[in-house]
Amino acid sequence: NALLEIRVTERTRDLAHEVQARRQTEAELRAAQDGLIHSEKMAALGRMSAAIVHEISQPLAAMEATLAAAEIALPKGQEKTQNRLNTARGLVRRMQRTTKHLKSFSRKEQGELSLVNIAHTVENAIELTAPRAKTAGITPAFTPPDPPIFIRAGAIRMEQVLVNLLLNALDAVEGRPAPAISVTAQNDDKTTTLTVTDTGAGIDPGDLPRVTEPFFSTKITGEGLGLGLSISQAIVQEFGGQIDIASTIGQGTKVTITLPTPITEIQGAA
Repeated sequence: NALLEIRVTERTRDLAHEVQARRQTEAELRAAQDGLIHSEKMAALGRMSAAIVHEISQPLAAMEATLAAAEIALPKGQEKTQNRLNTARGLVRRMQRTTKHLKSFSRKEQGELSLVNIAHTVENAIELTAPRAKTAGITPAFTPPDPPIFIRAGAIRMEQVLVNLLLNALDAVEGRPAPAISVTAQNDDKTTTLTVTDTGAGIDPGDLPRVTEPFFSTKITGEGLGLGLSISQAIVQEFGGQIDIASTIGQGTKVTITLPTPITEIQGAA
């Protein structure tokens, strides 16, 4: 009986290990399936982006030129018509920004990655988003790191990522009491992190895992197509990094870009 009990105990322990191993395997399989589905979505998005840009870029440019000419030729005293033209031009420019976003995604940046000064990239992104920030009545806070921090990336595409994150933060803090946005950068021997933090409304925990999926958007106004974060994630992954998002409802959101520290940076620090 004692020997039987020992064998039963051992077998029960083995079965518990087998169950745990199977659960782990199933979890890894589901994660792999989700990854494949996401990769296929991004591949389909790239193909679709090229087609969309090809079909509508020229018509949009023609519409913008026509509306601009009509606005110039409009007689004085036609305020209502003027407002309608301004609204139409604004919508056209919004569509052009979307197609530009898609174009930059469908065409990979030419040339090899180079050392990029994070401070220059952040400052350029802040300058590009200045009109939107002025409308929101806020200036993103950023103190350039000293000594400078470099990453190995494509300067234009990294700037595009930061512009998208800043625009998202500006949307989040609009209408909030004491709105604030800050950008910080730091590094060590292995990783370099760049964070964009806002005091906006935050993201619902149920939506947080999906915010980087193509065409997923939490904006109830219909502004945007939900492509910004998915494209930004794809760009950062091309640089060997990752975007992580942490958010608390009513308190704000923190987006962290993590990239490998270039070897030249480590050598320079040494």
